[in-house]
Amino acid sequence: TDLVAGVENSSLSVNKGVENVYRKAIKEAGNTTQEGFTLSTANERPVSILKDIEYSYGRYADAAIITLGRSGSEGSDIKMKNCDGHSNKEDHFLQLEDNEIALIKYVKKHFDKVIVLVNSANTLELGELNAEKTEDNLGVDAILHIGHLGNDGAAHLGDILDGTISPSGRTVDTWINDLTTSPSYANFSSLTQNGGADNTAGWNNNLYNPDGTVNASYHYAEYSDSIYVGYKYYETAYDDIKSGNYANITDADKWYNDQVTYPFGYGLSYTSFKWQLVGAGQGEIKSANETVTLKVKVTNTGKVAGKDVVQMYVNPPYTLGGIEKSSANLVAFAKTDTLKPGESQTVTLQCVAQDFASFDWNDANGNGYTGYELEAGDYVISVNNNAHEEAFSVTRTVKEDIECKTDYTTGETIKAVFSQNEGVWAEYNSVIMSLKDNLMSRVDITSVPVAATIANRTMSQGFVDAVKSLDMHGSY
Repeated sequence: TDLVAGVENSSLSVNKGVENVYRKAIKEAGNTTQEGFTLSTANERPVSILKDIEYSYGRYADAAIITLGRSGSEGSDIKMKNCDGHSNKEDHFLQLEDNEIALIKYVKKHFDKVIVLVNSANTLELGELNAEKTEDNLGVDAILHIGHLGNDGAAHLGDILDGTISPSGRTVDTWINDLTTSPSYANFSSLTQNGGADNTAGWNNNLYNPDGTVNASYHYAEYSDSIYVGYKYYETAYDDIKSGNYANITDADKWYNDQVTYPFGYGLSYTSFKWQLVGAGQGEIKSANETVTLKVKVTNTGKVAGKDVVQMYVNPPYTLGGIEKSSANLVAFAKTDTLKPGESQTVTLQCVAQDFASFDWNDANGNGYTGYELEAGDYVISVNNNAHEEAFSVTRTVKEDIECKTDYTTGETIKAVFSQNEGVWAEYNSVIMSLKDNLMSRVDITSVPVAATIANRTMSQGFVDAVKSLDMHGSY
């Protein structure tokens, strides 16, 4: 089921003239094969292809639908510079193309209501589209993220657009206004984005031999953002700014709104809901395998049927300079059945206290233990609409540090196999201590990492020998 068929499987009709214009344009653009994958090379076509069909718009004037699509995969990373469809060669692949911008402006002039479908598994920069709609900007009336739909995912697309089905999905990542400010940007993929459009500095992601020559067999990715990935970065930074931890940034809400378009776990509905906390554990958490449960009564207070999603997060106790922890950690979520107006359902959110644990790889708190642990202190367990919007919370306390030595599901001993300096697992140690200074820390979380230098990526002879001896680390 393609997008057009999905729309037509409803009360809606599609302008066949416009459909035929685009099908012809896509066919003419053709496909290409890369790394064994067949990829469409069709960037957005210029709006001039629509000129001869403008006469038909009046018969389909209820709304215009624009589709934005992006794909990337192993062997075909998204481009960070020199992207087709962009006159500015500093633009990256997840920004709007020139013709997409022109199309949105064109459609807004011809139609009163404009809907954008985001047919992408990647998070695009949509801040301009999400802005309050005016004649002079790119703001639109509605945006529906449909992802990659597979064989039949589009079958009920029209039912969502005409209101037969109320949407109830939630974002699975944080959508941000400027991806170049993300902590992961500098160390993504080939690293050539750090050298400008022409990459005159010759950036690459290779490791270097001890003699300074490039080792083309080994490529490199530095996860310098540490645990602060996606919402765990943006929510933690927001909370720390709000707490007054940074003298140079004082307005937490402005900082957050400048950064984030849609929080993790965000989604809208055609109806509204009211929540009530009807059950919560109290008091001290005494063991790692203790079950933590919250119960929430959800009532549909709107005029149409719909589903709602209730999310449970934990904010663990944190000491500046201690174990790295994010202030927002999703530990459970629940989705209601379809609720009619006035109907209620109680959902149960449940996890194990060990899910609140933090990994102390270097005994940062000085208690003589390395591994997962529940530090003593207050754990704020919240019920949220999304990672940024809290509805209510309860606090549970750990009075003394709890060491999490066994997996609560399997009963097996937990062992950090990739950071051992001795014993049977030592040969698998992949820690490069020279990179530690570039590792992101909550001590200054608003300072994002820089790209790894050649010096950072130069291997010792011992490292070269160790890598060659391991088949699992071999190049392919």
